Amino acid sequence: MIHESGEHLLQVLNGILDMSKIEAGKVSLSTEPFSVRPMIESCVELMSHQADQRGITLRLFVPD
Repeated sequence: MIHESGEHLLQVLNGILDMSKIEAGKVSLSTEPFSVRPMIESCVELMSHQADQRGITLRLFVPD
């Protein structure tokens, strides 16, 4: 969980840097396919602890 949280923080920082590049007009975009399910599962796992503390049940349903 700590490792995944660290990776999440790194992704947030990279996102901020990417936004800076976009604002400066120094970014090129490319499209590529990716699987949404692992990304959503990771988010749910990261947020489940906070949800549990607040009495919130997180449920995940991602159609195939």
